[in-house]
Amino acid sequence: MLSSLHINQFPITVLGLLAVLKRLPCLSELEITEPGESEEQLISDDLPYGLCLGRITGPSGEQPCVPRLLNFCLNLAYRRKPVFRIETLNEMVRSRWIPDPACASALGVACLRSIKVVGDKRMGEEALGYELLRELEKLGLQVEIS
Repeated sequence: MLSSLHINQFPITVLGLLAVLKRLPCLSELEITEPGESEEQLISDDLPYGLCLGRITGPSGEQPCVPRLLNFCLNLAYRRKPVFRIETLNEMVRSRWIPDPACASALGVACLRSIKVVGDKRMGEEALGYELLRELEKLGLQVEIS
């Protein structure tokens, strides 16, 4: 079973990527490097929204997208302002932050251990949204924003 996936500047849509990820229930590490030349940015609100636990509902008993995800890394395109909202990323991270092993096990998911965002050029007030992730960092989540 595939446990680690690095998508490096691969021309795929967000919906295509989410469809692939739904077929990888044992994936624990996901790293996405956004293509720099593409008109459509892969790392948009649709990606973290699609990875939120409890957001995408399907037929009864359907497993969430990458339920075992432990480490998540986003490498944003150089010289581009990100199109995803930090709030959407925060929502996804918070939905996967389940530090109680018994609770996580009952839900059939793993607790996210690390989030890394590389290349976010937002400054000042635009970057304040990452402070919510810093709160989780104090509780044990590994957070790296650069």
